[in-house]
Amino acid sequence: MKKLKKYFIAFMLLTCVSFTAVSSVSAYEYRDKATWATVGYGYTTSGGFVGAVQADLWATGYQTATGSVDELYGSRTNQGVKYFQNKYGLSADGIVGSNTWHRFELYTYDRPNNKRVYSNTGSSIYEVRYATYALGGQSFSVNYYLYNTSTESTEASGSVYNY
Repeated sequence: MKKLKKYFIAFMLLTCVSFTAVSSVSAYEYRDKATWATVGYGYTTSGGFVGAVQADLWATGYQTATGSVDELYGSRTNQGVKYFQNKYGLSADGIVGSNTWHRFELYTYDRPNNKRVYSNTGSSIYEVRYATYALGGQSFSVNYYLYNTSTESTEASGSVYNY
């Protein structure tokens, strides 16, 4: 009986972990950044979500504070996030959670062909272009492009997430 109980508990845990892994990616909404992964120390510190935060910070005018768009959350990105949070009356803790993502979302608008643009008055040069691309079958990629409007060139880009 003890073995059966152990197998049942293991099965339930495996089911919960599998369900969480599948549902976590599909929980992100392309048109609502407030649903995107939390970024910062103790949370996501590398990858596409970090790159998207860094690109949005550049397009807000925090190029120097943020440093390079390298998809690594370090002290300079943390500082840029805190500047942004302070400017917009958010808790300046350096964590990009739903409230900070929502503030970025307020400056993001839709474009034709399933594209979006983040543009903030803090920068007259940079904007971030977001786009979804089919990867084949039912899979898609959400990508960001830090675009320099004066040179008409992309300065950094990456995949935020796939679904």
